[in-house]
Amino acid sequence: MLTLDFQHVHQIISYVESSPGNRRKTFLELASGPFRHLGVSERVIQRELKKRGYQLHVAHLKPSVSRKTMKTLRDWAKAHHNWKYEDWTSVLWIDKTWIEDRRHSREWVTRSVRTLLF
Repeated sequence: MLTLDFQHVHQIISYVESSPGNRRKTFLELASGPFRHLGVSERVIQRELKKRGYQLHVAHLKPSVSRKTMKTLRDWAKAHHNWKYEDWTSVLWIDKTWIEDRRHSREWVTRSVRTLLF
């Protein structure tokens, strides 16, 4: 059974953890892309990451915004575009939305079991 040494596994983990986009890459994309020089299959990468507590989980997606809500948000922004800095300091800012014109599909992300505890 083919395995990877500690240094190569550490490189893969560092790459996966470096950005949300990298966490969404499939094991095949890792094996045939940035780590093709290792000459291992996606199954080897999956097995080595699993040994170290990494698993695939469904990615948390932000809820979509309807056209009606977009209009409401746009109208609110137009009504408040003249606010001064002091006015904006009383606003609590959160971002839990995304806007997209394609069907919703399930995306997978590689996460460490440790990150699920927090």
